[in-house]
Amino acid sequence: MNIVLKNCCVSCTSILLLLLLFVSTAFAYEKEINTLSAAMAEKISKAGRSSVAVVDFTDLEGNVTQLGRFIAEEFSTALAGAGKGFKVIDRTHLNSIIKEKKLSTTGLIDPVTARKLGKIVGVQALITGTLTPFGENVRVAVKVLDTATAEIIDATREKIAKTQGIEELLGKGIAVATVHATTTTTKSELKKSKIKPSQNGATSGPFSDDFNKGPKPDWKPVTGNWTMANGRYTVIDINPQEIYLTSLEGKKWNNLMLEVEVTPGYINNNGIYSFNICPRMANSQDRVCFGMSGNSNKLDKAYWLIFNDGTISGIGEVSIETSKGQSVHVRIEIKDGVFTSYVNGTKTNQIYNTVYPSGSVGLSQSYQYWDGSNIRTAFDNIKITPLVE
Repeated sequence: MNIVLKNCCVSCTSILLLLLLFVSTAFAYEKEINTLSAAMAEKISKAGRSSVAVVDFTDLEGNVTQLGRFIAEEFSTALAGAGKGFKVIDRTHLNSIIKEKKLSTTGLIDPVTARKLGKIVGVQALITGTLTPFGENVRVAVKVLDTATAEIIDATREKIAKTQGIEELLGKGIAVATVHATTTTTKSELKKSKIKPSQNGATSGPFSDDFNKGPKPDWKPVTGNWTMANGRYTVIDINPQEIYLTSLEGKKWNNLMLEVEVTPGYINNNGIYSFNICPRMANSQDRVCFGMSGNSNKLDKAYWLIFNDGTISGIGEVSIETSKGQSVHVRIEIKDGVFTSYVNGTKTNQIYNTVYPSGSVGLSQSYQYWDGSNIRTAFDNIKITPLVE
């Protein structure tokens, strides 16, 4: 009798321990979410923001999973209960507004989208997050963006245990609809197949120009005196602080691969110069550009720029290593709103933008200081390949 009772107690104890282990593991994320939200709530309150909204969290490439949506919901609930004097927009209401206005919050949020969301939804801050699997954990990085300026108010990160439930949600994608899209599909499905451009007037075919006989007549300078120098396309009559822009008139692409060789300029006294390659131009005031900058004949930074009605926002700046006077090969790929840049074959940075679904291609350069040098930033061997099925 005692043996039976003893065995029964042992069995019950084992089951209880297993249950406790299961419960603690299943809800391991709650502590981390509460820690993140508490720190973020304090920063939002100190920044004086009275309203916030939480969008779906993504992976580093802008893909939304069920885990990203789940963590965003949990984060929103934790912020609402923080009691720091700001209101949190209900995500059901948020999604209703987004659907009504045909606006997307999925994918990597760029400055233009952040400002537009802030204006439409009526919030002063936007909370975004990324989820990155790392060993036995998932790294959660959260940012608070000012919707008026798209500047980062605060950023923090935490890691949660990769339990079976977390891993299952992590592997399940969510259908996303982007601005101007004609169908709803998942980002993971897009990656598995070749990209087919949407039918929105982006019908231009391949284009290339080696500038051996001067620029092709398709090039139409918008600002500046563009001409040939040493077999490359560049600008003369330079004034500091001005942006010189040229574009392919009458051309329009959606998904594309753009390649171009760029020779950096030379400026003494550490004057800063930059060039932009704009793979998406709605017009001269509204465009998406990949830029690089440097001084004394060496490029050392790469970034993306969003021009919206003449307002410029920079995102994703990274430091790069190039040799002094070395020409660089830049490759840009656009696949259904995902802009990816490569310098000399190495991936530098990536953004997600669906504000301008198609457009022309342009080149630009500018100088913070100009010493009269004859060595200017110049472009050569440009090639544009539409990405089709």
